[in-house]
Amino acid sequence: MDEYALLDEISEFLKQKKYSDAAYLYQKVGDLFFKKNSYKKAIAAYEKAIPWFSSLDPALYLSLASAYEHLHLNFSAYEVFKKALELFLKNHAFDQALEISMRMNTLNPNDFFSHEKMGEIYVELGHTAEAFQEFKLAHEKAIAQNLYSKALLLLYYAFKLFPKNRDIWKKLRTLNLEKHNLAKLDILLGKPPEIEQAKLLEEENLLDDAQKAYETILKKIPQQEEAHQKAKEGLARIDKQKEIFFGQKESPSPEDLIRSLEEDLGFLVSKKETSAPIYLHTPLEELSADALYDVAIAYKEMGLFSEAISLLQKTTNKIPQTDFLKQLNHSLLMGMCYLENREFFNAISILEKTLYQNTLSFDKLPKEQRLALLYVLSQAFELSGNMSKALSCLRQIEKEDKYYRDIADKIRKIRTKITS
Repeated sequence: MDEYALLDEISEFLKQKKYSDAAYLYQKVGDLFFKKNSYKKAIAAYEKAIPWFSSLDPALYLSLASAYEHLHLNFSAYEVFKKALELFLKNHAFDQALEISMRMNTLNPNDFFSHEKMGEIYVELGHTAEAFQEFKLAHEKAIAQNLYSKALLLLYYAFKLFPKNRDIWKKLRTLNLEKHNLAKLDILLGKPPEIEQAKLLEEENLLDDAQKAYETILKKIPQQEEAHQKAKEGLARIDKQKEIFFGQKESPSPEDLIRSLEEDLGFLVSKKETSAPIYLHTPLEELSADALYDVAIAYKEMGLFSEAISLLQKTTNKIPQTDFLKQLNHSLLMGMCYLENREFFNAISILEKTLYQNTLSFDKLPKEQRLALLYVLSQAFELSGNMSKALSCLRQIEKEDKYYRDIADKIRKIRTKITS
């Protein structure tokens, strides 16, 4: 049976609302077009299949990504490979996940994501040395993209694998850690302490560490009279403080540093007692849908797009099915966050689903939300390299409001790209 006969059969299934059967045949149609090197038609068929599957097969995403690769639409291929990777990891198919991560790295060698995932996979497979190298590479790529918080997290993963690796400790010193942690790093690294570092330890009330630092100065550099004198003064101050504040602190260990890093990264909450007032905060999960939506907007405005997306995903089930306007605004904001986060495939998926698979028909959607959804969808298509679909979205807007935002300029620019 050829692809056009299958398309007729699909139409019958859709009339009978047998969506899973239709999705299966759409995938077969995509495979037939793929074998004939009709990659654009294959992509169209695969994209039709995806929304109708109740449980997705990663092989479908692999086929779609391969079609994008053949058309040299590397960014789109990369985004689709991400979806396949998630499914393989969820199924603990680590060998396949590793292969996809390597293909993603070939498509976008400057991104940290594929190295991070390879590191995670190697950890699962028990290959610690390989995982260590991948986390280090991911760290370097994140630094190149000015993603310093992410870079610290990736370096932390490497540090956890080999906490005595001196190169990692040196890298940690270049990041913006708290002085307390930097002081601990100095001692653990065995760096010859100078008088300023000893003072810093004393100011942080790390009396035992400061005492060791001052004593080291007296032993190793007695010829420096000024440093020698300041070290003696420092030791005298420490003796007085110990009379008042009795108790000793042990010299920090690698485990102490790991805990300090975990606190900086937000993994742990300090258990130290404090005289400061106690404030009770409502957990995010207990907030209303409106409150979560407002927090997500704040995250987006601060550039925390991944956090905003995570929050909006938690909000989905809290919005009543009958509140169509709120659902539309929620989907629009999520699509915009995906777009800002350069997750074009996810942006396109949620925006198309909102526009064309809503309980309301496309024409009955409120005009303001409908045009906004189409506008953001056109941006997602344009950035993913699908100019024809981007133009189609803009033309739909033009039919209703030809003066909407900057669509006239956008239509002209996209036509130029298509014809060039």
